[in-house]
Amino acid sequence: MIEIVFGDSAGGLLKHAQHYGEGLYNDEGHPGMLYFGAKKSSGEAPSQEEIDVIRNAFHDKQRRAWESAIPLGGKSSDVYALELGLSMGALDEDEFSVDRLRFIRDTVKHGAGNDEDIYYQKRYERYRDMAEHAIKRIAEGEPVRIWYSQNTDEYCGLLWFCHKMRQAGVPLDRVYTVSLPDWYYNAASETVETFAGWGGVDPAYVGHLAKSTQLMPVQLVMKCAADWLDLCRENAPLRAVIGGKVVSVPEDFYDHLFWKQVERLHEEKGVFGAGLLIGSVLEYQIGVWDSWLAYRVKTFIEQGLLEIAEEAEDGWIYQTKLRKVNDDWISTRTEGYLRHDIGIHYPPFSRVEAEFNPEEPLETGTYMLRFYGHVNGRVFDSETEFEIDL
Repeated sequence: MIEIVFGDSAGGLLKHAQHYGEGLYNDEGHPGMLYFGAKKSSGEAPSQEEIDVIRNAFHDKQRRAWESAIPLGGKSSDVYALELGLSMGALDEDEFSVDRLRFIRDTVKHGAGNDEDIYYQKRYERYRDMAEHAIKRIAEGEPVRIWYSQNTDEYCGLLWFCHKMRQAGVPLDRVYTVSLPDWYYNAASETVETFAGWGGVDPAYVGHLAKSTQLMPVQLVMKCAADWLDLCRENAPLRAVIGGKVVSVPEDFYDHLFWKQVERLHEEKGVFGAGLLIGSVLEYQIGVWDSWLAYRVKTFIEQGLLEIAEEAEDGWIYQTKLRKVNDDWISTRTEGYLRHDIGIHYPPFSRVEAEFNPEEPLETGTYMLRFYGHVNGRVFDSETEFEIDL
């Protein structure tokens, strides 16, 4: 069976799970083996006896997971991992278009430079070839199983792949799905776990979760394909899952989560790392790339909402030190106009500024002003008319 997932981590998970649990557990060489270091809270190195206790506890946990697993089966060549970031950026019907590539390359990439440009170019070419190969196999009659969740990238991936199948005219009567549940009970450890997406699932659980595989009715495949075209027509900068449905949302949709963490870090530390801020927002499990959040941090800096306290040597945003800009303000700006302080206080703003064309002195009449500002991390940008009577 062809397996479709929408992240590189999820792809690695399925390949691992295909044979996870086969045979006897081998603590010397099974794929779950980890190397670790240990240190006491006092800073002292643990004794060999203490290290043996830690190692044995680790292997006991891994052995129980291995023995409780159900191997998924299949071949690694059956797994197609398509990490396209479809929840972010403008859309058109060609998800591999130059505009999409430019967005991924220039907006949400981690660094800069020609090497990374080439990396993203090759990466997208690989995903395009993989998608075409999977569609070709489906056209030849092979069944396909799509792994998705309430993670926005994965849900968008489901809609998109349904569109690709319908667009290609392949048979739609052998399409299966597995939806990641909200929680999973691990009977071996008697714990309940939640996940942000398939990439974070333990390989021991995959075979059990695959039991919930369902055949998609052809009408549902077509409905998902139509929903994807609707999202393309809306062409929003961002998408989110709300009430079990993917909807188009504005670019600042998740900003309130940022500012909740900014306030906390501001109070606790004053100056804080951008990487720490991004990691704090990721804990909400909102299902967007960390690089999208890094892009929003850069936007806040450009807007004057955050300021750089210490820039990283290589310019990498994750290692940049930030501080909150405390001055909530509002100003009026018009392209090519001169700023004048008009001395008006407009609660809850602490300052109001205005710009007027210096070549045209103020006269009695109606003026159009563009108000731009921020309060508690919320950006305002609007136009309004006002009367001046001289």
